[in-house]
Formats: sequence, structure tokens, C-alpha cells
Amino acid sequence: MMRASITILGSILCGIALNCCHSAAFTHLLITRPTITQQQRWSQEKIIVSSSLHESRRSNNHNHAITTPSSSMDHPRYYSFDEMKSMESRLDHLQREAPNLLCGFYEKHSKSFSVTPGSVTSISVTSTCFALQAIYSTPDCSIFSPVVDLNLKQLQQTKNQDDRVPVRSIVKALLRANWRKDDMFQVPLLLYTILKIDGERDVLSKDMDEELSHKVKELITATINSRPKRRSGINQYYSDYIQYLITNALTSLVESTPQTNDDEVGFGSLPVSALPEGAASATLLALTRCVETSYNELCRQLAFRTAGDRANFDVTRLVYSLLTYVKSSNAMAGTAGREVTRGTGPEPGTAVGLPNRRLVKAALAAFFDEQYLDGTWDKGQPPAEDFRPHLEGLQRLLTWIEQHQTVEFISDYCDPETNQCYGKPLRGWASPHLSMQSPLAWSTAQVLSCTMRMRKSLQRLLHMDVLEEFGGITNKGVPNLASWDRLLDTDLGDPKNNPRTLKDVLDERMIQPFQNFDDSCTVPKFGAAYSSILFGHTLTSLLHFDRPPGTAKSTICEALAERMGWDFVVIDTASFLADGL
Repeated sequence: MMRASITILGSILCGIALNCCHSAAFTHLLITRPTITQQQRWSQEKIIVSSSLHESRRSNNHNHAITTPSSSMDHPRYYSFDEMKSMESRLDHLQREAPNLLCGFYEKHSKSFSVTPGSVTSISVTSTCFALQAIYSTPDCSIFSPVVDLNLKQLQQTKNQDDRVPVRSIVKALLRANWRKDDMFQVPLLLYTILKIDGERDVLSKDMDEELSHKVKELITATINSRPKRRSGINQYYSDYIQYLITNALTSLVESTPQTNDDEVGFGSLPVSALPEGAASATLLALTRCVETSYNELCRQLAFRTAGDRANFDVTRLVYSLLTYVKSSNAMAGTAGREVTRGTGPEPGTAVGLPNRRLVKAALAAFFDEQYLDGTWDKGQPPAEDFRPHLEGLQRLLTWIEQHQTVEFISDYCDPETNQCYGKPLRGWASPHLSMQSPLAWSTAQVLSCTMRMRKSLQRLLHMDVLEEFGGITNKGVPNLASWDRLLDTDLGDPKNNPRTLKDVLDERMIQPFQNFDDSCTVPKFGAAYSSILFGHTLTSLLHFDRPPGTAKSTICEALAERMGWDFVVIDTASFLADGL
């Protein structure tokens, strides 16, 4: 029996860090072992309890033993900058393979990503959703540009675009597909996918036809109506994983709601025609219930584990309750509570605060302590810094991913004389839970999403180490206008020729292009923006980058960094010369 498999279980590995740090997102992967019964598991385990650590050691009935806790919070192995950079390079290699891997599953006739090419004639909703999420998970979507048309605007196609995967057409095909509104796996998955991909509402616009508007309304209605119910207590109708999918979709609605006076655009930046009545109020109530139920289940699972109750502890429930708690709490934090009776103000005790950091860190430690040495788990943004003690666990998972990529040749021609068939290689990852051990679209997309978001967390750790070493300043992604307002503006050129000003040019070349910093698929390339300031003819003479100290070079850059909420570090020539560069 294969000892590991990929299942669509959740988004634990890197997502919490990104959610709390405003700089990343959730992964969609957990590597698991085939199911064993609770009695078998209990017979295989010996619980060792100490005052500081609860360790579970497992052994199978074969010729070796596997010890679980290898990422203890008490004695974490410190990963050096070079080691983290090495991991990041391996993840970068996998990321660069993503376009060819994913596009191997694309079926042009159905405008979808099939589970396996040629296996179905209609659109595969699940595989297509996960494939699109993988594409938009990468920090730089431009790596997909040669094979994927990422433009969602209604533009006339050129000849070069005809051979690329058309995301706009795929989104419309997904909405028009024959999904069932009572399928609470596909419904929230589909809603979340189209909301995140179409952030600018190019497809989900006021110009949507009546059919698409009705489909979107059905998705939102079904998702809201499937919220957790207080009266159900610990016996909720939907699993913790489904509740996480529901939370994902609902938080996307909340986070994309603009401040606008446009009467035709409502909650979630969606046209009013696509929204059910009372959608905003019902969504916020649903998220409040998500916070309550996930918090209770998270505490329950941690209590079971601490008590050594392996019969009731379930690492999968721990994972999803943690993810739901963090996402829903972040979405609702800052609200003053719910007004039960109109005009009486918020009801006491209904306000939702930020996630409890200690609780989240304890859940993360428990999760990684349940990991096997081969990087798998049994089936059953805390800031990025909170993942540092668990880098060894992430490295084992990365090794498992690298070693389990499979290849299958898909036949597209058979020679009638020799009876020899020829085709193209299809590479990706399979699910050992299925009898057919071939690369599958959904599992391949999940692995790629995981590696991309894992890389984001590593990059965040590397970023923090650089700031610490060189005494950088962190602005935590929060713009501060004070220094920018104090910065004296000045003309660029001869006043007689009506020149532009410094702030005007910086606003055009830096602030406006990068204001949607999280949207990595539409933001301009960093190098081009930086070069316009550091080496552009217009600003070079003003910023005096070749001038002596004291000519406002650092002041201007620091004020700009604070204005955009970016971290800031100054590295002078002496820093490089100190290392012999």
C-alpha cells in the first residue's frame, strides 16, 4: 500500500501566514496516508506525555518505525538564510514547470481542465476551479502568459491569443456549466474561484447577461444558506472542510466590497441584479457563525490532543477549524457587533476580534507534530515568523512532492502498419486513493498551489532576515501619509516650460501602478518600475543618485515607502565591500 496520497483537505501549510500578513493566501494541499481504523491507530501508537510536550509516536506493522514530532516548538531547528534560499530555489523550479504541467490537462473543446485529458466531454468544474486557483496563486502570473490569456476584459482576440488558454471564456463556461446548487462542495468552490480571479469584475460586471446574473445569485444564495447553525452545536450538517470552503467564498465577498455611490454596484462589487436580497447582512451573520463554530471545534481538538484522546482527536478537523477561524475572524475583525433590534446598537458580546495568536500557534505546533518523517500526515498570516520552527516539516513535504511526480503518455496517434501509438507526455501528481495512478488535474493543481504559496512564506522569512541584518524599517503594509505630506514637492525641469513635479511623477510611476499590490497578475513588473526612478532620465538629476550624501536620495525613497506601506532598507557600498564584493 502506498504510504502517502494527495487529497483536497485544506489550506494549512502557508495560508495562515498570508492571511494574517496581508501578503499571501491559502494553499490547498495536505499530504495524507491511507485511512486506518481508530483501533488500528490506537494499537500502533504509544502516547508519551510530559509537562511541556505531548508527542505521539507511531509504528506500522512492517520493518520500520516512524516517529511523528520533528518540529517541536521547544527545540526548533534553525534554518539559515542559505538553507531557506535553497528551499526557495527548489520551489521556484517547480513553479516554472507549472504552465506546461497545468496546460497538459486543458481541453479546448470544453473550455475546461479535465481530470485526465479525453476522460470527459463536458466541463469539469472541480478540476477547472483548482487549475485556475493554481494559476492565480503564483507571485508572478506572467510565467503563464505564453500559454494562458489572463486578460478578462472584453477585447478582440488576436491571432496569437487563439492558441492560449482563454481565462475569460473559461470563467463564463464555469458559470454556465450544469453544476447543482445543492452540491456544497462545488458551489462555494466555484463562487470563491470566480470572485478571486475576476477581482476587477470584468466578467461579473453590470453588463452581465441575465443568465450569468441568475447563476451568480444562485451561488451566493446557496453558500449563505449553508452557514453553520447554532442550534446544531457540534453536530453541524456540513463537514469542517465544507465550512472552510463556505468561509472562503463569503470572505471574498466581504473583502471585495467597495466604498462606492454607484447604485448599480452592490455587495462584493457585484451588480445588484446578481445579489440576493439582504446579501450583505446575511453574509456577515454567516461569517459570525463561522467564527463561533470553528473556534469551538479548534479548542475541542486541541483539548482532545492534550488529553491524549486519540479516539476523538482528528488532525483534519484541527486543520480546517484553524483555517476557518483565522479567515472568518480576520474578515470580521474591526466590526462593532450585530444590531439585533434596529435602533438599539450592537448587542453585547457580538463583536469579533482578531484571531487569538496563542491559540493559532498552538494549533500550528500540534499540526506539524502530527507529521510523519516522510512529510505526510495521517488521514483522519499567524505571521510568517510563526512558520520558522516548522521549516523542517515543510522541507520534508517539499521532498515528498519532488519525488512523487508521475508521467503518463497520452496517445493521440496509432500507426496502422506497426500498431505503435504515439502521443505527448502528461506530467503531474496522482491520488493514491484512486485505483488509476495517473496524473490528475485537480491534484496537480493542488500541489502547484501549495508550492507557490509555500514559496511566498519562505520569501517573507528571507525578507524579514534581510531587514533585521541591515536595520530596515517595516511598515507592515499600512500606508502612512505623514512623511509623504511633509516631503517638499519640486518642479522637474525649467519652470518656464510648465514642468511636472516630483510627486506627480512618483504617483504615476509607482503609487498608482502598485496600489493593487496583492494582484500579482495585473501589477507591473518590479524591475521596470524601479528603473524608472533609479535610472530614468527624468528623475536622475533630481534624485542625485550619483551625488554626495545629504541630497535627499534616501529621504525621498523612505517617504515613498511609507506612503505605499512598503518596508524600507538602505544598503550602502560599505555593506558589500565588507563581504568582499
